[in-house]
Amino acid sequence: MQRHGGYVLVDTLIRHGVTHVFGMPGGQANAFYDALSQRKEDITHILIRDETTAGFAADSFSRVTNRIGVCDATVGPGATKFPSGLMEAFNSSVPILVIVSDHPQNSVLLQQYGRISQGGNQLEMLKPFTKETFNVPSIEMLSKVVSAAIHTAVSGRPGPVVVQIPQDVFQATTKLEPLFGTSNHPKFRCSAPESEIAKAVRLLRSAKRPIILAGGGVQLSQAYNEISELSDNYKIPVVTTLTGKGSIAETNDLCLGVLGELGSPCAKIVADQADVILAIGYKHSQNSSYRWTWPRVDQDLIHIDIDPAEFGRVITADIALWGDAREVLKQILAELNGSNFETSTEWLNVVKVEKEKWLQTRTEECSSKNNPIWPQAAVQAIVDQLGENDFVTCDAGFSSGWAGCFLELKRQGRQIILPRGAAGLGSSLPFALGVAMARPGSRIVAISGDGAFSYNVGELATLKQLNLPIINVVFNNAVLSWSKWTQQLNFDRNNLSVELGSYEFGTIAESYGIVGENVRNIEDLGPILKRELAANRPSVINVYTDEWQAPTLPYREAMNKAKQGTVGSQAAY
Repeated sequence: MQRHGGYVLVDTLIRHGVTHVFGMPGGQANAFYDALSQRKEDITHILIRDETTAGFAADSFSRVTNRIGVCDATVGPGATKFPSGLMEAFNSSVPILVIVSDHPQNSVLLQQYGRISQGGNQLEMLKPFTKETFNVPSIEMLSKVVSAAIHTAVSGRPGPVVVQIPQDVFQATTKLEPLFGTSNHPKFRCSAPESEIAKAVRLLRSAKRPIILAGGGVQLSQAYNEISELSDNYKIPVVTTLTGKGSIAETNDLCLGVLGELGSPCAKIVADQADVILAIGYKHSQNSSYRWTWPRVDQDLIHIDIDPAEFGRVITADIALWGDAREVLKQILAELNGSNFETSTEWLNVVKVEKEKWLQTRTEECSSKNNPIWPQAAVQAIVDQLGENDFVTCDAGFSSGWAGCFLELKRQGRQIILPRGAAGLGSSLPFALGVAMARPGSRIVAISGDGAFSYNVGELATLKQLNLPIINVVFNNAVLSWSKWTQQLNFDRNNLSVELGSYEFGTIAESYGIVGENVRNIEDLGPILKRELAANRPSVINVYTDEWQAPTLPYREAMNKAKQGTVGSQAAY
C-alpha cells in the first residue's frame, strides 16, 4: 500500500517505542499531522504554546522514562526556538529527537535572505548542540534516517539529534515498510577491563577517607541498587552533583547532599578531606568542582564514565574505568566481595559531625517565619507536603540552588529535574509538562523564580487545556536575583536592568482559568500546597520572597563578610 511520508514517520516512531511528541504544527509538516491524527491510540501529540517548551518537555520526558523524547516544529522560526532545549539536553547527555520540517528541496536556492518565507540554514544553526544532524533526501530514506538518528541518540553517551524533513519528502509516497527499533537508553551496556577494575579496587581498599561522587550518569544508567550496595556495605559517604541528586536517598546518614556552589557546606568539607574519590558519570563541571579547584592533585581519583573522551578532558584520573556506570559498579562490587574493607570509624565520625552541623543550620533557616518569606522556608513547606511518588522540577538560577541544597529527597531515584546542562531560564514548567506525560497521574511541583516563570507563562494555557496536576510555585522577589547579587558584589553595588517589578502571578493564573494564590505569610503556604496536591489540577502559587537570601555558597560567604564590612570583589559565579 502506498503511504505518504507522514505515515512513514509516524509508523517509524511507533515501531521504536515512541509514545509522545511535543510540538506545534506548520504547513510543511501537514502530512505528519495527518498521520498523527489517524494513530491517536498509539502516539500522542502535545500542542505547546512556544516551541522552546517542546525541547525542554522532550528532555524531561526522556529523563523520567529512559526512552527518547521527541519534539517537532515547523521550518524557520519554529526551528530557531530549539537551541535552548538542545543545549540543555546536549550538555546533560539526554537523548531527544528533534524533527524539523523544511521547504521542498527544489527551493533550496531561494532560502537565502528570506526569498522564500521562513527559509534559512537551520541545520547548521542547530548542529553545535547535537550529537548529529540528519537531512532526509527522499521518501525511500525516511525511515532509515529516523532509525539511524534514534540509534545515535541513545547509544554511547546519549544526546540530542535533529532530523530535517523537506515538504516534498513528507508528501511523497512509498510502499516500503517502516523499520523497527528501540528508543530505550542505555541501548548498550559495556564493562570496563578487569585489570583496571582490580587496580581501582586496590586503590579503594587502601583509602582512609574514601568518598563517592554520583554524577548525572548514575541517573542515566539507573545504577541505583549498585551505588546503594557499595555505599551501605562498605560505609562510603556519598555526595552528588545537581543532576546526580537522588542517586541515593538524602535521608541516608551517608549522603551529604549536593557538592558544589549550589550545594551543602558539609558536602564540601567532607569532599575536601577525602583521599580517594570514586566519581561516577561525572564531567568535572564548573559548579560541582568549585571552578575546577577540586579534586586537588593530592587526592586520588577513580573515574567511571561511558564517554572515554571525558577522561583527561579537564582532569586526569588516576584510574579511568570506561563503561556503563551500572555495569562497572557491578564489577567493583564483585571484586570487593568477601573483602574486609570498610571505612574507618574516624572518617564516619567526621561525616556524622559535619552533616549534623549542616542539618542544624538548614533546620534553623527552613523554620524562618520572616516576612518577606525566606525561600528556604518555602522549600521546606514543599518538602513537608511531598509524597514519595511526587516529582519536582526546577528552573535555573537560584531556584536550582534552593531545591538542590534545601530540598531533601526521601527516596532514591529520579524525583527531581534541574537544568544544569545550560542553566537557561524558563525550564521548570516545560520540564513539568514532560514529566506529566511520562508519568500520568503523578503530582508535580514546578519551582521557579519570577524572572524564569515570565518566560513561559503562556504555557498555563497548555496546563489548562490538558488539566495537568502541576503546581507552579513562583518565588517572587521582584528581581533577577543572580544578576543583582553579582552586580552588588562586584561593581560597587551599581545595579541595572535587574528590577522586574512585582506581579501577582496567582491572579494572572486565574485569567487562564486555573487556580491562583498569592502568598505573603509562610504559615499559609503549607495548607495551600496540601489542598492543591489533593486537588489534582493545575495551579500557580505566587510566593513573595526575600531577595537578600541566596543559596550559593560564595554569595552567602560574601554577604557575611559584607555585614562585617570586609567584602571584596567576588567572582561572578
